[in-house]
Amino acid sequence: MLRIILFFSIVIPFQQISQADEVSIETRTVRGSSLEPLVAPGTAVTLAMDPGFRLPIVRNDLVAVNTARNPGAPVLKIARGMPGDRFGVKPAENGVFYLLINGEIVKNSQGLPYQLQGPGARLINAYAYDDNGVMPADTYLLLGDKPSGSLDSTRFGLVGRRAIIGKVIKP
Repeated sequence: MLRIILFFSIVIPFQQISQADEVSIETRTVRGSSLEPLVAPGTAVTLAMDPGFRLPIVRNDLVAVNTARNPGAPVLKIARGMPGDRFGVKPAENGVFYLLINGEIVKNSQGLPYQLQGPGARLINAYAYDDNGVMPADTYLLLGDKPSGSLDSTRFGLVGRRAIIGKVIKP
């Protein structure tokens, strides 16, 4: 009996990473106050800038994100909602809503609940409705540290992974 052994070779093209796609380390100075009291304006932070989108983003990472309002001038925010999380809003009182992630009221670094009002609550509620209350793949909910809100996902919406260009590695 003759046995024939076939060898298969799978060729996977090697994608070269250009220098523009390499992770670089940069020091930047925080200009705004949306991360107070967690990070004060004027604080120097060390960022791993990742134009190739390879660095993992985990809950509570401080991330640098490009927004349509500030193209080329990234803002720092806290990654609160992660892909696959259940999210929505819950009425509190006097027109205030609490943000919920995985059934829990989301709180800032000092343990104070985020209090959404008007357009911010409606925007997050609309995303929750459209996505059946689940964060889509490669999508994040980014917030400042002020419980009353800031220029964050309550103003510019959920953020795709490709808009996150880096993360703080040393506050």
